[in-house]
Amino acid sequence: MINTALVSKITNDGSRKTYTFLNIFYIIMLVNRQKHEEPGGKSA
Repeated sequence: MINTALVSKITNDGSRKTYTFLNIFYIIMLVNRQKHEEPGGKSA
Protein backbone atom coordinates (compact mmCIF):
# COMPACT_ATOMS: atom_id res chain seq x y z
CA MET A 1 0.00 0.00 0.00
CA ILE A 2 1.27 3.44 -0.91
CA ASN A 3 1.70 5.96 1.88
CA THR A 4 -0.01 8.99 0.33
CA ALA A 5 1.34 11.38 2.98
CA LEU A 6 4.91 10.32 2.15
CA VAL A 7 4.25 10.58 -1.59
CA SER A 8 2.76 14.05 -1.23
CA LYS A 9 5.73 15.15 0.90
CA ILE A 10 8.19 13.91 -1.72
CA THR A 11 6.18 15.60 -4.48
CA ASN A 12 6.08 18.88 -2.55
CA ASP A 13 9.83 18.76 -1.92
CA GLY A 14 10.48 18.06 -5.59
CA SER A 15 8.22 20.92 -6.68
CA ARG A 16 9.94 23.30 -4.27
CA LYS A 17 13.39 22.34 -5.56
CA THR A 18 12.25 22.68 -9.17
CA TYR A 19 10.69 26.08 -8.39
CA THR A 20 13.89 27.29 -6.72
CA PHE A 21 15.97 26.02 -9.64
CA LEU A 22 13.73 27.86 -12.12
CA ASN A 23 14.00 31.06 -10.07
CA ILE A 24 17.80 30.86 -10.05
CA PHE A 25 17.86 30.05 -13.77
CA TYR A 26 15.58 33.03 -14.49
CA ILE A 27 17.79 35.40 -12.49
CA ILE A 28 20.90 34.14 -14.31
CA MET A 29 19.16 34.70 -17.64
CA LEU A 30 18.24 38.27 -16.67
CA VAL A 31 21.81 39.03 -15.57
CA ASN A 32 23.24 37.55 -18.77
CA ARG A 33 20.81 39.57 -20.88
CA GLN A 34 21.86 42.78 -19.13
CA LYS A 35 25.54 41.94 -19.69
CA HIS A 36 24.98 41.39 -23.42
CA GLU A 37 23.04 44.62 -23.91
CA GLU A 38 24.93 47.46 -25.51
CA PRO A 39 25.50 50.47 -23.23
CA GLY A 40 22.63 52.90 -23.69
CA GLY A 41 20.89 50.50 -26.04
CA LYS A 42 17.28 49.45 -25.73
CA SER A 43 16.45 45.82 -25.03
CA ALA A 44 14.23 44.14 -27.59
